[in-house]
Amino acid sequence: RRSATKGPLRRLPEELDSLKDPLGVVKSSNAPAEANGIRLSGEYDCMLPSEAQLLASKRDVLRLLHHSRRIERSLLSYDRTAWLEEDARRTRRMEP
Repeated sequence: RRSATKGPLRRLPEELDSLKDPLGVVKSSNAPAEANGIRLSGEYDCMLPSEAQLLASKRDVLRLLHHSRRIERSLLSYDRTAWLEEDARRTRRMEP
């Protein structure tokens, strides 16, 4: 590889990617950026507005229903994920 358009050719250390995703890119749920669908969970931050309505209701039965769904981890929530860049792992060999 060349480090610039002009100058001598330089050999760089070989890098390996442990996943089968595109080089340097990993799918992660740690930094949610897009909604892929709906799933069941017990988290408040991604729950659907209909679940929040149960919690905000003045009727005790509906609030208890919300809390029981949360404890059972069966609240309807957005399934959110994102693609993040990940550093490649260097090896001791040089690139061909």
